[in-house]
This record gives sequence, structure tokens and C-alpha cells, in this order.
Amino acid sequence: MISLMYYGLKDIAISDIDIQDDTYRISTPTAIDDLTASIRRVGLLNPPLLKPRQDQYVIVSGHKRVEAIRKLGFANISARLLLEDTVFLDCVRLAISDNVVHRKLNLVEIARCLSMLTRCIGDPALMFDEAHHLGLPGNHQYFQKVLKINQFPDTVAAGLAEGKISLNIATELQRFGYDSADQLATLFRTLKINQNKQKEICTHLKEIAIRENLTVQTVMDDFSFSDLIADTSLSNQHKTNAIRSHLRKRRFPHIWKAQEQNRQALKALKLDKALQIQPPDYFEDTSFTLHFSFENKDEFKQQVARLERMLTNPSLDQLFKR
Repeated sequence: MISLMYYGLKDIAISDIDIQDDTYRISTPTAIDDLTASIRRVGLLNPPLLKPRQDQYVIVSGHKRVEAIRKLGFANISARLLLEDTVFLDCVRLAISDNVVHRKLNLVEIARCLSMLTRCIGDPALMFDEAHHLGLPGNHQYFQKVLKINQFPDTVAAGLAEGKISLNIATELQRFGYDSADQLATLFRTLKINQNKQKEICTHLKEIAIRENLTVQTVMDDFSFSDLIADTSLSNQHKTNAIRSHLRKRRFPHIWKAQEQNRQALKALKLDKALQIQPPDYFEDTSFTLHFSFENKDEFKQQVARLERMLTNPSLDQLFKR
């Protein structure tokens, strides 16, 4: 329970607020245009919470509200004031509560809340219980994973905050090392790669590194991701496909060779939707599947004739070479 009281509203000069102090900041950077427009139209409905400190005030909650008021050019802001001797833990509790009650926090913001709590509650179990009682979503195992976000590169944290990188992918990136995680997070965010393809890329990189006894960073250096990203002649989809193709070729060279051989042979056979040959999955079997369609007896005869001609086409033999 928070054992404090705070004063009522008081007008505070913006110049007296230390806007550089992020001790209690939870929110990640986002545009404040909507907030600014709302305050301009109807005023400040939820005053920020400040704590006196010597000759200035520290923001406990309401960083964006203070910034919006400053952006609007007001000299003063109506604020709620805490007692100067309010302890750190109580300030943290108020900051978390004020954020949780107004919106859903993203992963980075939850991590910041947990990090602040660890500074004053040493026992992880007690800290996680406190987080739960303050309204933070998740269980103890989830909190343990989220807490590690504070160790991630800024690019990974930004991807988490944007919802472009999942917590599981971020955790995997962390195992690759700081620089590799930073580059891959930039890649995923810039090319807007979905989570399934992110997982595929991470898995291929890890397996290639293990098989060839290399670091993930070395595998990445062999293929210039930065140059590919900078290539303005290619779409994001083309860039993503190029990366996936490169990694699949290196991870499964024999399957890749068989796939290429199969593609070239089928192209030479000039098949269409009405007549198709399907190779075995991953070329692990020797059985091909033939599919052809027809609507009447004449079409059936035509397809049979095509099959007979196909038997004399040298390209058919290429399908069965391994």
C-alpha cells in the first residue's frame, strides 16, 4: 500500500520542470500530435504527477502531457504534487498505476516497469507479486522473459514496442550477440518481415552457424544484408525472398540443387495448370505425383497424347537425376 498523500493541484512553471529526467518514464517514444490537439481543444483533463526536488520538479507520470503543454507554448501547467520525501518505491508504484489504468503497455514499457521495481525490491518473487498487484499483465515466467528486454539493443526494443518483433524472436536474437541482434532487428523492421519468416531466417542462421562451426555474425557477413537493404531497385518482398533463398541454399545445398534442377526441367516441359508433376516433399522420397485435369473425353485424349510426347522429351530425364 502506498503510504503517502499528495497535495492538490498547483500551477507549475514549465521552466521549473526537469524534462530531461527520465527516472520514472515508462512510455516509449510516440507521436503526441493527438494529445496536443486534445489539450488545445478541451484542456488538460489528467494533470501530471510531479515530485519536488530542490529547486526543480521531477515528472513521476505525465511526460507526454508535459511535452504537449510545452509544445503548445504554455508557460505553466496544472499538476499534482507529491511530498518531497516520497520514497522511490511509492513513486514507482504511482507511475506504473497511472500508466496501466489509461492504456495497454507494450513489452518495452512493461520491461521498464519491472526494471524500476527491481531497484527497490530485491526478491524476484516479491517483485513479481508487486508487479501483478499493480496491474501489469503476465505471470512470473513471463515477467522473467520480459525483464531481459532491458538488455536488448535499441533496435530490438523498438521492434518490440512497434509490434514488429515478438518476444520469442527478440529472445532468440539476444542469443546471437549484440551486433547480430541489432542488424537482424533493423532488417526485420525495415523490410517489414512477418514473424514466421523472421523465425525461419533465425533458424537457418543458427543451424548454418552450428553446422559450419561459425558464429551467426560470420554467416551474416558472408551475405551483405546492409547492401541489400539499401538497394532501391528491389521491393521489400524481393529483398526478403533473396535473403530466404540465400539461407535455404546454404542450409540445404542438396535440396536446393534438386529444386533448381526440378524447376528447370518442369519449365522446359512447358506444363500448365491442366497437367502438373509434383516432386516428393524435400526430395526425400523417389515418388513423383502426376496430376492432370479434363472436362470431356476429347480433353482426356489430348492429355494422354501430351504425356506420350513428354516421354520422348529429354528434359523429363532431368527430373530423376540426383
